[in-house]
Amino acid sequence: MGSGINEVREGQYTSGLNKLLQAKKYIPNKAELWNALGMAYFAKKDFVKSEESFKHAMALKPEDNSARSNLGAIYLEQGKLGPAQRELEAVLKDLAFTEQDKTLFNLGLLHDKLGNRLKAADYYARAIKENPNFCQAWMRLSDTQIATGKREDAIQSLRSASNGLCYGNMEAHYQLGVVLAQDRDLDLAKNKFEEILRRFPKSPWAKLSEEKLRTMARK
Repeated sequence: MGSGINEVREGQYTSGLNKLLQAKKYIPNKAELWNALGMAYFAKKDFVKSEESFKHAMALKPEDNSARSNLGAIYLEQGKLGPAQRELEAVLKDLAFTEQDKTLFNLGLLHDKLGNRLKAADYYARAIKENPNFCQAWMRLSDTQIATGKREDAIQSLRSASNGLCYGNMEAHYQLGVVLAQDRDLDLAKNKFEEILRRFPKSPWAKLSEEKLRTMARK
């Protein structure tokens, strides 16, 4: 069972799923196994089996909110916002749950889908407080800040999304260049796009950066 769970966590979903299905024949009452099965099915877009697996894990171990958090995530993926909000807010009440940054992030995504930009921004900020290296939370926070006219704050969020442990986040580097160019900080924007070309020369972001530099040169 352990190797199957580890493979799922590492993104090896096919081999991990096969090992977990074999393990289920011998230890069918392990909540951790069912939670991992749900994650594997989720990755493969089989939402029916994923939901069934998470619910089974919750029934076996009600006090462990990992499966409930994952269930909320698949509801969110499917656009079932009411059930997603119910499950995620229930997880948030568990003060001992160690992955609340993900719960808060998903609640931010949910409120983005509902059009509640300010509430979404609050959840992203809370996720970052739990985990300052949550690169995608910084990215999403910058999106909400741009949408609400807080461009200086957005630039700072994008800097955080592309520094430290987030330094390899190519999308954040590119988006920072775009926002700087839009705000007419052309030298800083140019430096950022050139940095992307140096550091990620074979990436799609390098091609986009080349296009931006050509556009800027024509103006």
